Amino acid sequence: MIFGIMLVEGEEEDKAVVPEEDGAVIMGPPFIDFVYDHANPSCPLPIDPVSVTGPVGGEWMVTTDPPVWMDFPSTSGTIPGTIDMNFPCRLDRYENQEQSETFTVEVKMPDGSTQEYEFEVNGKFINLDYLGLLW
Repeated sequence: MIFGIMLVEGEEEDKAVVPEEDGAVIMGPPFIDFVYDHANPSCPLPIDPVSVTGPVGGEWMVTTDPPVWMDFPSTSGTIPGTIDMNFPCRLDRYENQEQSETFTVEVKMPDGSTQEYEFEVNGKFINLDYLGLLW
């Protein structure tokens, strides 16, 4: 039986690295893929977080509004930290589909400078029982 999430994460060298005067901000993974099985719901479904590391005292804020199928328990935090996400079991249409969204995160460094970063979340919403993949 499959339910929950399957993740495909980038390697360490795939993380976004932008040098800053006071150090480097590292955010990753840059791409997160998950699968949600309608036949075996788990709500809300946690999605692996994005980690934000860099100079202590920095702050991050997600500036992209989430679509209906994505929820952020918190849209801001301090460095080091994590951007937690989940699928709240809401969709525009309850049918097999794929959704994708790119999120922008603004990072404010301790010196007051700001930098923007992005990460992408891809969701596949399917009924594995209907597809005959479960037995």
